Amino acid sequence: MKKTLYRVALTPSVVPRFIRKRILDSFKLRGLSEYLKRVEFQEGYQLKLEGPYRYLGYASKAQAEIYRDTHHCLCLYPTYKGKFYNLEIAVLGFEVEEDFKFVGENSVIVKQIQGACRKKSSGFFSPAEVRDKLELPDKWERSLLETMILFSRDIGFYEINILPAERNDWYPSLKKGLRYNLKLRYDVTAKKRGFCYDEHTKLWKLSLN
Repeated sequence: MKKTLYRVALTPSVVPRFIRKRILDSFKLRGLSEYLKRVEFQEGYQLKLEGPYRYLGYASKAQAEIYRDTHHCLCLYPTYKGKFYNLEIAVLGFEVEEDFKFVGENSVIVKQIQGACRKKSSGFFSPAEVRDKLELPDKWERSLLETMILFSRDIGFYEINILPAERNDWYPSLKKGLRYNLKLRYDVTAKKRGFCYDEHTKLWKLSLN
């Protein structure tokens, strides 16, 4: 994965909130697949911005979709020969300051980094041509996080936060092995990318300025 930081046309500290909302809306229409190329993500996938959802939970009645823990999500889908398949295989869920008052203005907080084990899902059927893409590529968490960093900077946020694994709503109910996996996905991924743990807010933080 390329670690180079890219120049952007907007300065995070001067982007008004109403302009940022328009930018978000435009990204929903055209998708975020250009960001996958910038982080050198494996070909054959499409990234979409979804939300804000009115309620948490399942966004629709789509087959085997991932439960939503946040009001906004970057959702990863497989493609084949240019055709889009509505079979989400991973989400990176986040909140903005309007939804999650604990973080500062012009900040975003990542609360969900989750993949779907499609091949292991009982009763789940997929087109044969996309079956091999239902298994997530290596280090997909880092790639989606890097995409989120680039995207957040482009739309005018100056800080991105990650909720530690132990503060995840699902953490207390998980077994020891799953708790360890959650720490790898959230805490280790954040630390390797250069996030610093803030003792005051109890969040992993990265400045985008």
